[in-house]
Amino acid sequence: AVFGPAGGKLLVTFNTATNGKGSAICDGADLVSGQSHLVGVGAECSWESATVLTVSLTSGATILPGRLITLSPGLRTEDGLSDASANQTIKVVRPLLLELPSFTFA
Repeated sequence: AVFGPAGGKLLVTFNTATNGKGSAICDGADLVSGQSHLVGVGAECSWESATVLTVSLTSGATILPGRLITLSPGLRTEDGLSDASANQTIKVVRPLLLELPSFTFA
C-alpha cells in the first residue's frame, strides 16, 4: 500500500483483477476489525477498479510509512475461479511523488 500524493489516502494495488466492488467503512469490511486507530474511525474503503482499493483516511488516523495494515480475507480473482484469499498483511510506504503545496497571490 502506498500513501496518495497528498497523504489523505492509501492506495492498495493488486497484481491481478479481484472481485472487490463498492465502498464501505474499512474497519471490519475490507480491513480486518480493530484497525480504526490506524486509518481513523469511519474511514471509507472504496474499490476504484478491480485492482485498486482506496482507503480514505479520517481525522485521528495514526498510520505512518513503514506500518502494517491487514486486509480482510475473502477476495477472489475477478472471474471467481480462485480460492478465497486469507488475511493479507501489507506494509504502507510513503507516496511515490509528494504533492507540493501551492499558493497564489491575489
